Amino acid sequence: PVEVRDVMIPLAAVEVAPFDRMETAARLYYPRVFLEGEARVPIVAIGHGNWIGTIGGEEEEYACPGVEVPPAEESYKYYDSIARELAAHGMISIVPDFGWATLDPDGLSIPEPAIAARILRASLLWAEDAAESPVQGVTLLDRAGFAGHSFGGTLPEQLASVFGEPGGEALELRAVAGLAPGFPLAPFLPGIPLLFVGGTSDRVVASTAFSAYAAATPPKYLVEVLVGNHFIFNDLFCDDRPGAGEPVDPDVHREQLDAVAFFVRQFFLRWLRDDTSIDEQLGSPFPEDLVRVESVL
Repeated sequence: PVEVRDVMIPLAAVEVAPFDRMETAARLYYPRVFLEGEARVPIVAIGHGNWIGTIGGEEEEYACPGVEVPPAEESYKYYDSIARELAAHGMISIVPDFGWATLDPDGLSIPEPAIAARILRASLLWAEDAAESPVQGVTLLDRAGFAGHSFGGTLPEQLASVFGEPGGEALELRAVAGLAPGFPLAPFLPGIPLLFVGGTSDRVVASTAFSAYAAATPPKYLVEVLVGNHFIFNDLFCDDRPGAGEPVDPDVHREQLDAVAFFVRQFFLRWLRDDTSIDEQLGSPFPEDLVRVESVL
């Protein structure tokens, strides 16, 4: 069982100029019951895409049947399946909103990367330190993971940098997952395990996951989702919007998303929980006409 809380992250001590924000929204996922005898657990921050509902028109047109789409400016709420999967397997995940940190008055350009990274850092510290945090005192900040989709996938290097700023000494980035990472490509952080996931029909960032994997240093994994478009990482869209990729049947979208959530979970179990029983294929139970997995460890 997983608990989900909508929370507010204070920003009074966070450098977000030129924006005048004192707090930002986030969604926190955590196990309802922690493992017996376990004092602390790993935490994963998830970096959302660039207000992805705004691409190509009204987002409701592209939703899977029966799905209620949050406003485009709340795209941090689009990653429920991945965040729940992590929490269901003994990890904490937090997805903060940084989509407002754009200099475009229409809110359509990408957020400022340094500000987005500081908000992710502030969210991790809030989860561990704040009196109002339901997971106060139980997070392993020195075993932090990060998963980023699209624009969010460009942030690991920024995040690793701001971890070293005053007040973040307890933070250590241990594993990074780039989900169809946008430009610039997800960085190649020496010694940090990397997972890249990409869809073969993605027309937004094309082959960035594959080229990033090729250039990265081990340990590294690549999950290739066949006929997957740019939005197989969120719960909402069965897309045929311009540039997204091939249209996705709702059942296929669900199957692809379940596979993505599985591999993200397995990757973080392996490297944040040191589960050495997970093999170089990340324990894939999926047929090769759905996904292909490779790795260099």
